Amino acid sequence: ISIYQLFEKVLSGKGSVIKINSFFYGAERDGLKELKISGIAGTREGLLSFSKYLENEKIFKKVEVPISSLTKYKNLEFTISILGNF
Repeated sequence: ISIYQLFEKVLSGKGSVIKINSFFYGAERDGLKELKISGIAGTREGLLSFSKYLENEKIFKKVEVPISSLTKYKNLEFTISILGNF
């Protein structure tokens, strides 16, 4: 999968309440590539929905959303780490 396709897959599931500020791609962890996504979610439900979408994508082996990203109900700053063979 190309980096363009990878970003496209992430962006297609974000919905209107998720604003992405940055992508970091390339680190390796546990033998897998890591993609970090940072941004702001308008609602907690929107962030949970986005993370569930990512978890259901077969190319992503592990999706991590820190509990600290879920402490508020609105305007949540987040960083999601995704591990996979991409």
